[in-house]
Amino acid sequence: MQDHLVGKRLREYVILDCIGKGGMAKVYKARHTLLSEIRAIKFLRSELMERNEFIARFHREAQILVRLRHRHLVMLHEFGTLGKDLLFIVMEFLQGESLRKRLRRQGWIPVSETLKIAKQVSLGLAAAHQQGIVHRDISPDNIFLVPEGEEEV
Repeated sequence: MQDHLVGKRLREYVILDCIGKGGMAKVYKARHTLLSEIRAIKFLRSELMERNEFIARFHREAQILVRLRHRHLVMLHEFGTLGKDLLFIVMEFLQGESLRKRLRRQGWIPVSETLKIAKQVSLGLAAAHQQGIVHRDISPDNIFLVPEGEEEV
């Protein structure tokens, strides 16, 4: 089933593909046409645009993300609206896989690798805590593993 946003242009972004969806939002891979850079765009689901509590949660997410600048946390590039129908967050695009996908693919992760992941997650959470932010949804879906040279971040 073709997604109606794929192939469309959102201001400076061309939507390339839907890369994830959850209860509150859909995430797309997009290309910034002026910078020739790939980004991730998260859209609040249209059926939730009528519900103020979801709009407020999406706003809070953007306000929190913009304050967090850390190697182990995703970076926010932009937050905006298009008319009254689209609310979106533009983030850095991460190439890799979620911890959930890794666990499904591998079945288990060696202790040494698990400790490296746990340490990096802890560093990211500590940076958030220093800003007074508590992450309430730590899960394998929200931990993303990105190859970086011989290592993984």
